[in-house]
This record gives sequence, C-alpha cells and structure tokens, in this order.
Amino acid sequence: MKLSLSREFFVTFFVAVACLTLFWVIDTPGLFESFLAAFFFFLVVPFFYIRIVLRRPVSFLSFPLHFPYRNSVLSFGLASLVCVFLLVVAFSYWSSFSQEYFVPGFLFDRFWLFLLYEFFVVFPLLFLYEFFFRGFLLFSFESALGVWSIVVQFAFLFFFFLFSDNSLLSVLPIILAAPFAGVIAYLSRCVFYSSFFVFLVVFFTDVFMIRFLS
Repeated sequence: MKLSLSREFFVTFFVAVACLTLFWVIDTPGLFESFLAAFFFFLVVPFFYIRIVLRRPVSFLSFPLHFPYRNSVLSFGLASLVCVFLLVVAFSYWSSFSQEYFVPGFLFDRFWLFLLYEFFVVFPLLFLYEFFFRGFLLFSFESALGVWSIVVQFAFLFFFFLFSDNSLLSVLPIILAAPFAGVIAYLSRCVFYSSFFVFLVVFFTDVFMIRFLS
C-alpha cells in the first residue's frame, strides 16, 4: 500500500531528519569511518526507503544524454559555475575562508596525487551528498512541493552543516553550489549532472587555494 501524499511528505521528512541526526551522533573517529557512515545514511537508507516504502524506481540515477531543456541546463550550469567560483574568490579575500578551508598539504606539489584525491576521495563523498540532498530529498518532496523542493533540499543541507562539527566556511563551496545544483538536478532529472557541477566547483576551489593562496 502506497503512502498518501501528505503521509509521504511527513514520513520522508522524518526519515531525512533521522538519517542526519544519526550521522551526527554516531562516533566516527576517522575519515574511513565517516565515509562508511555517510554511505549508509546518505545512500543505503534512502535507496531502500525509495524502493521499499515509496515503491518507486530510483530514476534520478539514470544518465540521460538528451532531456528537455538540455541546452538551457548546460548554459545555466556554466554560468552558475562562474558565479559560484567568483563568490569563493571573494570570500577568500574578504573573510577567513582561506584559513578554514582545508586542502591536504601533500597535494600542493604533487599534481598526480591531487587528481587521485579529487576523483577518488572528493567526488565519492560529494556524490553521497548529491544522492541524499538532490536525489532523495529533492525528488521525494517534489510531488508535494514542486519547484520549492529545491529550496527545501538546500535548507536541509545548510542546517546539516550548521549543526555539524565543521564551520560553514570550511564547506562554503558546497553550500554555495547547493541551490544551483538543485536546479540542475530538477531540470535534468539526474544527480550525475548536479554531482559533476558541485565537483567542478570544489575542484576549481582546490586549484585556486593551492595555486594562489598556498
């Protein structure tokens, strides 16, 4: 028996809050443990909730090469990338962002290590965020809220980082990219495009921090 629209909204809201809360309270002493916790609460639990409780396909994991508004999405993504990067640069010079944002020191003079780190550490973690916030939350709330689900997923992400151990400035590129990524996911119906967008934001931020502020 499928949930009614109102019940679906509140159950999804509860599941989302529970996942975020449990991720906060579980002790994860190292990076690997943190990644495993994120993998479970940001991907495994939402995946089975969508498939078993909502009884829907996880359609946002498809990778359409052709979709409505494709050219508009690509243009919007490029313009958003420039906009977010300029905001990052502004924060770098006019706030303590450059002191709080972390890039491992061993990457500064080893380009091949930098690429490995970005593609095999940063991208998988960003994809978990995309799956949870843009995939699970945005598309689950869309049936009840429509385009406002973009705002809701951003609010969840913002408060998640606000109440985490990290300062907001340490994850500033991800926060700045979130509303734009929401629009990209909403229009493309795919979290891979929004993942790629957020990854480029973080990638260019890391390059900027190493090249100009190290």
